Amino acid sequence: MNRTITLATLLAFASLSLAQATSTDSIQTNAQGKVSLTSRGKDVREVLYDLFLQRRRNFVIEGIEKTELFLILNDVTFDEALEIVMKQANLKFDLQNDIYYVGKKGKTSPPIPLPERNPLPLVNPAPNNPLPLGNTGSTPSMAPIDIPNPAGSAQATFQARAPKVTEADMKRRVTTRYNLVDIRDLFADLSRQTGVKIEVAAGVPAYKVKAFLINTSLRFAMDTVTKTARLKYSATDVGTILVTK
Repeated sequence: MNRTITLATLLAFASLSLAQATSTDSIQTNAQGKVSLTSRGKDVREVLYDLFLQRRRNFVIEGIEKTELFLILNDVTFDEALEIVMKQANLKFDLQNDIYYVGKKGKTSPPIPLPERNPLPLVNPAPNNPLPLGNTGSTPSMAPIDIPNPAGSAQATFQARAPKVTEADMKRRVTTRYNLVDIRDLFADLSRQTGVKIEVAAGVPAYKVKAFLINTSLRFAMDTVTKTARLKYSATDVGTILVTK
């Protein structure tokens, strides 16, 4: 079953200059931290993106349809501007762990608590279906290889074990800007950027996601994407991350 999830995430930035470079004329912040916001028929998702981007706040949008906004707000606080936008678009938000989760009233459930930021638990793969090993560094990894015995009486098995996923791996930085990309392609991109192999179980639906992850850690990206898609992830003992329902 195909489902579509809209995931728009604003995360930690490398510098203030990056935030200034990506701001728009529709929203301005004065020296006192107040904002001035204008919209002549802009989609509420764009207005929210501008608002959170300018104030450098983390946010996730899920299941919001296009809604045009017409408003002018001068020298109001961030909270006032957010409440007005929520009211005009009939939306609500939940704040957890400094992340704003925005959705339609009556149709969003409280966000699932993020996994504890401790070393990842290990999960053994099925013995008859070993997972391919990932390359977490410059040294290539090898999957188990069966080597026939020259005499034909037995087989010797050689297995090179990949290093396990470490906390340093989870702190590697990633950046993505996707509009409705397959969730497997998103995880593949995170894997390419970090060198950590990410496996997606066959039972995970073919979600389509809109993901903006700007200079954030791999752990924060995995936490946010899997939580929004109602998925789970864990480390395996063959040096990979496994994503499941």
